[in-house]
Amino acid sequence: MRITPEQIRAARAPLRLDQAELAERAHCSVVTIRRLENGAGSDRIAPGILAAVRKVLEEAGAEIHPGR
Repeated sequence: MRITPEQIRAARAPLRLDQAELAERAHCSVVTIRRLENGAGSDRIAPGILAAVRKVLEEAGAEIHPGR
């Protein structure tokens, strides 16, 4: 399931989860998180990384709705 740059930023804010912490928990680099949040080059990021980022956010309490 896709996750948009806006969803990532919006999910991180109330969780007080910075890019570095999200990257560490999702087992990727901060540069990857920045790319995801900027939408630049996100089409080259492996689906597994997207899934890991989404999982981390959801496990931390974020609700990510499809189609938003």
